[in-house]
Amino acid sequence: ASERHVQDLNSNPVLPWSSGSFDIVTLALSVQYLTDPRAVFTEMNRVLKPGGLAVVAFSHRAFIEKAVQVWAAEPDDGEGHAHLVSRYFQHGPCGGWEKLATVDVSPQHGDPVWLVTAVKPNSQ
Repeated sequence: ASERHVQDLNSNPVLPWSSGSFDIVTLALSVQYLTDPRAVFTEMNRVLKPGGLAVVAFSHRAFIEKAVQVWAAEPDDGEGHAHLVSRYFQHGPCGGWEKLATVDVSPQHGDPVWLVTAVKPNSQ
């Protein structure tokens, strides 16, 4: 599909799609600015099909003065932030995400980039 949707998740974290609409959901380069990540991760879980993949991508090249306090308090090495994102998956209202993984996909020359991925259980 070639559809585009822009939404301020801090103003309204409720996504406009039906439950179980997507095989993959991506949150790219914005997790560090979320004021209510629990609500956003709940919505990611809701719109994913059972067995669907959630991907959160981030870089440490953030506007740290705009990042939420919990993000700014983590070590700026990628691993600390990856651990924080993993906690969002594990301890959010939905919990129970499976196959959590962290991958450093940083290019050889350029900004460091990490992915934290998780699979929605088939039982949800």
